[in-house]
Amino acid sequence: MLQIIADWVVANWVELVGACTGITYLILEIKQNMWLWPVGLLNAIFYAVIFFTGGLYAITTLQIYYVVMMIYGWCHWVKGGQGEPNDELPVSKVPVKYWCYIIVAAAIICCAYYVVLLRYTDSQAPVGDAFVTAWSIVGTWMLAKKYIEQWYVWIGVNMFSVWLYASQGLVVTSVLYAFYAIIAIIGYFNWKKTLCRE
Repeated sequence: MLQIIADWVVANWVELVGACTGITYLILEIKQNMWLWPVGLLNAIFYAVIFFTGGLYAITTLQIYYVVMMIYGWCHWVKGGQGEPNDELPVSKVPVKYWCYIIVAAAIICCAYYVVLLRYTDSQAPVGDAFVTAWSIVGTWMLAKKYIEQWYVWIGVNMFSVWLYASQGLVVTSVLYAFYAIIAIIGYFNWKKTLCRE
């Protein structure tokens, strides 16, 4: 029995390390700790390998976007969003006028990815792959701006991802995303307390 477990760990070590960095990233995000950005950078590198191997190519390119956004988000949080060092970026709500842009951007990104995946790759799940990628791009931008509604996006994306990753045989990642969905709900209420104090 121990040998079976050891063999499984050896065969899935990249996915396990990715899961650990992912959980750490989420805990730091809930606490609004700036170290979420470098941990997210490591997570993106591990998951680029995992998703490429699993044939989820749009989500693989998403990891490249995450690398860029981790650097952007870190700089934006350090500057407090106002260009002033050590002036903490406050939690805020998405301005109402932005919602139309957010939804249209997600739809365009989703459609573009779907077309590319369908025509030029052997993607195992082009619709799901494109959907998760589009909304993850939008959600990460919202996180960098510290908009509380980013948690709504992550709750939806994470719940959908549980099914998507399970369908591709990524069991550890599927379980991780179920956990992410629960943590995203906790994160929303945690950030909401901060928003109410401001």
